[in-house]
Amino acid sequence: MEWFQSLSNSGRNLNGLKGVAVAFLLLTVMTIFMASAQLPAQLPAQLSKSNPQTKTQTKLREGWAFTIENYPIEHQGKAIADIKVSYDYVDGIGVPDPSKYPDFVPISNFIKNFIVKYPNEKDFWEILNKNLVTALLTQPIPTPYGVQYKLNELLNSITIRLDVRSGAADVKMSRSSIVTGFSRDLK
Repeated sequence: MEWFQSLSNSGRNLNGLKGVAVAFLLLTVMTIFMASAQLPAQLPAQLSKSNPQTKTQTKLREGWAFTIENYPIEHQGKAIADIKVSYDYVDGIGVPDPSKYPDFVPISNFIKNFIVKYPNEKDFWEILNKNLVTALLTQPIPTPYGVQYKLNELLNSITIRLDVRSGAADVKMSRSSIVTGFSRDLK
């Protein structure tokens, strides 16, 4: 504000109409500057307010993904795998209750436990992966929150990409099994 006052004072030192024009110009520039400086502060506040009752033309499809990296597996011998998990939520999840989004950590724990307890070590990786995806969509997922997730009610689909590193079962090639399970028909 000091710079504005010094400019205003210099405008007063000018005679007549010229001084008024300078003062008017300074006021106009200052008004525009103040208005534009406030706009960014107001805009995020307006955008961050969510009203679930507001009708919108935007159709959203939400998903989540995580990776269990460098996971040691004893299946067809010793192996190291990266397990990439991605899923698409059902429409409207989290509205109006954001706690409906499942925590991915219990899902990760379920996957690790499933693999550790998998009964047939000689199954192809593809069969293990199909059985894992089926279990995720049909079995309750225990959580530390006193509830069990039923992923078939929360997800449209889940995809597991099981990347097995070179060297497992003496095969000198990396390989992957990719399985997607659907809990409902997608339209």
